[in-house]
Amino acid sequence: MNLPESQNAARMTRTLLPILVLVILSVATSCSRNLDPVSVPEPQKAASGKALGVCPPFPLRDEAGNVINPVKGKNDTMPYSPRQTCGASGCHDYAKITEGFHFTQGKGEAPPEEFAARYNWVTSPGNYGGNWCSPSPLYRQLAPKKNPSARTIDMTSFDFVTATCGNCHPGGGPLEFDREGKWRDLPHKEYEATAYASAYKFSHDIAPARAALGAAGCTECHSTGSPFFQGAVLDAAFTGNDAQPRWIPNHTLLGVSPFWVRLGAIREQWLKPLVYGFGTIAILLLASLGIGRLLRMRLRLSSRATNLATAFISLFGILALGSLITTPDWLSYILVRRFTLDANHALISLLAFCLAAGITFIPTNSGGRFNLVLRMSNGLTWTGLALASLSGAFMFIKIGALPTITRFSYTGLELGLAIALFAGVMALALRVINGCRSSNFTGTTDGGLSEPCAKTPPYPTKPRG
Repeated sequence: MNLPESQNAARMTRTLLPILVLVILSVATSCSRNLDPVSVPEPQKAASGKALGVCPPFPLRDEAGNVINPVKGKNDTMPYSPRQTCGASGCHDYAKITEGFHFTQGKGEAPPEEFAARYNWVTSPGNYGGNWCSPSPLYRQLAPKKNPSARTIDMTSFDFVTATCGNCHPGGGPLEFDREGKWRDLPHKEYEATAYASAYKFSHDIAPARAALGAAGCTECHSTGSPFFQGAVLDAAFTGNDAQPRWIPNHTLLGVSPFWVRLGAIREQWLKPLVYGFGTIAILLLASLGIGRLLRMRLRLSSRATNLATAFISLFGILALGSLITTPDWLSYILVRRFTLDANHALISLLAFCLAAGITFIPTNSGGRFNLVLRMSNGLTWTGLALASLSGAFMFIKIGALPTITRFSYTGLELGLAIALFAGVMALALRVINGCRSSNFTGTTDGGLSEPCAKTPPYPTKPRG
């Protein structure tokens, strides 16, 4: 590189460095702002000063009839009782309401004649003693109140409640009283709402793998508006003079500051996709340059035809990739799922590092301004790789006394790889563009992967004697 080229490179470096610093400072400032919770329920408003709904204001009560007052912390850990709350004196006729079919599920009713003839084991037209949804021959049968032998008993009345029916039953009926009309008052575990409710409802939202949180990749948690960090959590049930609830974002309970939440969203929503995208484009450009070189060697195409074919293949590949990005389902079907990339990100990062470094070692015969720009892009590539290497080292070491640096290193790794691959893509694109420009004006090429291929005859010749 001669002196003018060195001066131009230094001048451009001095221009870009302050811009990069300003970008980093603006991102850091925006990440420090507080986050608002998402999916906050709309507060119920009174109309024309009238009471809300059909009921006047009333206190919640537990099974013993004690008032539940979350504001003052009075009985705030006790479940409320519909009987004691809604069925209080002067309010609803709780006993009459719970005699409805919605609550009794057919208890005490005889099944229709045709229904009983088809299902001769049923004792009611509803779920309680009626036809069950499980396929034959696995039908469950509610045992009669009186049984001649224990061998004839399949489900007791209590089994009806605990055999998953308690999951969706509204309460009342057989869930509240036994067959003698006595109120069920059985001991239950502290993690169960009642003795009859299924403990599986406290299963931490266990779901199939494809439905679990994180099945679509890291962005299901680390993204703007993610329910994991910004989901609305009830902080206080009643606040202020209007007794409205107060909601806070979930990251507050997790002890994660808004800065780290936003930085994680930037890393997963923007930097990682840039790494994946630039890496794919770099592979496409390398493949197109390699195909162009093979066409010239095998088919003896001219420099102009070779360079035009290389440009066409590159453009077609980039457009095809862009169309796939707009349809994520096709992208995951044809290439790979985001979850797979994130789950193997250590290997992906190593491959991206090697890819960016390898691009800088591709030789060129060009000179002048093209060579200057190519050298600058290579320098930017190695700057990004240095940042990625330093961040990766901190990620691996995990210095306990410097947790902040370790956290920053995860984002630093993606930023470094994104910079390196971007510079690598620019270098490869310059080779394609320079080859087309050279061939259009001069019929020769200064771009491509390396030196022009040797002009060898198509068939071997024997030396003359």
